[in-house]
Amino acid sequence: MKRVKHAGLFLPCNLNETYGVFAGAGISLNSGIPLVSALIKKIVDSLPLKKADSKLFFSRKFPFEAFLQKIRSEVEISEILKIFTLGKPNQSHTLIAKIAKTGKLKVIITTNFDTLIEQALVKEGVNFKAIFRIEELEKFKIRRGKLFLLKIHGSIDDIEKIGAILERITAKTNISSVQNTIRNFFHSGDYENIIFTGYSRSDFFDIIPEIEKASKTTKKIFFINHIKEDSTAINLINTIYPFERFKRGNVISINTDLLVKKLWGKFSSTIPVPNKPNSEIWETLIEKWATNSSLNKNGINGLILCGKLMTFIGYYKRAIKYYNRALRLAMDKSLNNKITKIFLYTAQVYSHLGMYAEAKEAFEESLIYCKKSKDWNNYAKILSDLGSTNRKEGNYKLAIDLQNKALRIFSRLENYQEIRNCLIIKGNAYLNSENFPFALKIYQEALETPNKIPNLQNDVILLNSLAAVCIELNNLFLAKKYLTKAEKIADKLEVPRIICALEYNWGSFYIKKGNYEQAIKKFSSAFKIAITTHDFYQSFIILKKRSEIYEKLRLYKKALTDISFCITILKQKPSLKKQDFNQLRKREKRLLILLE
Repeated sequence: MKRVKHAGLFLPCNLNETYGVFAGAGISLNSGIPLVSALIKKIVDSLPLKKADSKLFFSRKFPFEAFLQKIRSEVEISEILKIFTLGKPNQSHTLIAKIAKTGKLKVIITTNFDTLIEQALVKEGVNFKAIFRIEELEKFKIRRGKLFLLKIHGSIDDIEKIGAILERITAKTNISSVQNTIRNFFHSGDYENIIFTGYSRSDFFDIIPEIEKASKTTKKIFFINHIKEDSTAINLINTIYPFERFKRGNVISINTDLLVKKLWGKFSSTIPVPNKPNSEIWETLIEKWATNSSLNKNGINGLILCGKLMTFIGYYKRAIKYYNRALRLAMDKSLNNKITKIFLYTAQVYSHLGMYAEAKEAFEESLIYCKKSKDWNNYAKILSDLGSTNRKEGNYKLAIDLQNKALRIFSRLENYQEIRNCLIIKGNAYLNSENFPFALKIYQEALETPNKIPNLQNDVILLNSLAAVCIELNNLFLAKKYLTKAEKIADKLEVPRIICALEYNWGSFYIKKGNYEQAIKKFSSAFKIAITTHDFYQSFIILKKRSEIYEKLRLYKKALTDISFCITILKQKPSLKKQDFNQLRKREKRLLILLE
């Protein structure tokens, strides 16, 4: 939930018409709740994070939900969430409530999990019903009668469910409750207009896709865009993302503080004074929470979280240092569950860095400690991760065997989401070993596996894998269909490794089409992403493939440059496909002779 500086509400000032309101985090500014930036800083300051690493962390942009979920993955965050109970309704909340009192406001949707809108509505004596539980939102239909307040990211009144929603948002999974609510908002209800206020348009994984799909709505859209200047500009709604395909509505760029003052005059001559956050109260809450959660200098949880935050922003070697410190403490105290986790996190980082020998050793250690605790779900996940690492290393038979072991456990546990993940990795191993018919069979099995919690990342990975098999089997029509569908999802996810894999497959597609120029462009785009994210495995296979095109086009110098880079990677990362080294050396010698 991101804070947007300067909150406010815009209405066309025609209370003869009816409205639905979508309220983002921006409306809660000046309500006594701390800004997200201040809250994150206080939490990070509670961790044993070095100053240099803290500076690196704050130099990156990241969603608040993702940050909060990283914290929640290791420690309880209910005390943090209580901070959102400290505020009081500001003028924007109260203005919404006063308009609701006229009967012209039919439904309010909000991403906020504070209760400030509710408090304002109660104070104004408005009859309303708040709905925020996933199961209720999934079945909800907008009806006539009382005002409905729909809280699509949950409510502080149900802290346990907020955690589940944060997990889904961070995992970039579809939330059927959000889909249903947004569709109803645009296409149902007895109101002519929809107003977006205080909304930053940053919910790429759940809300934005549904807004884009709603372009055929008959309702008129008003989007309030705050500007500092004391001026007003009105443009068509289709000039702003994600409303490009909408036909009716306007973007109103205006200083919302001044607008609220003007609109307030329709209801009252007295404007409430903004509520400033009581820093002493919420900072004390954070300090107490950090102490209870063992996040202090010698706390294992704090060190693990430091490792996770460094991994989160891509500084993997720094992450390993924190994990090693945490491991020593956990070993001293014989905390098997912590040891299992730390070995697992360390292994995942090593695997990402292409340090496969180190990764496998850490995975094996994690399995030993996980078995002691009899946590079979996590045991199977570690087996699957170990199999994935062996696949990257080129040990495809072992990779498939490990996925089969994990699949047997997940089948007993009826964990269909993990079954699907294992099938995708297993299919990848068959694909890499050039057993294309088997790969296609396994991917299709994954596609047919029940998926109660749709996961966009898995969807795009599976589509991309299906495309790769179709390219190898020369079914280019189907390959293009899968790639195009995957690309649309990937554009919303903005996950570098997924975009990199897609660009690589587009390159392979264009090779089959005989369009070498376009293939080189796609491989170059993929390599730029891979090298930026330190993905040596992906960098290697991209350059190897691109060098083959250069050689075919007799661009021998460029081919040699790519081959040289591949050899350098193999020398630095000897676990990467050792069998390729001699082949590359032979190609290098042959090209050098051709250039003489």
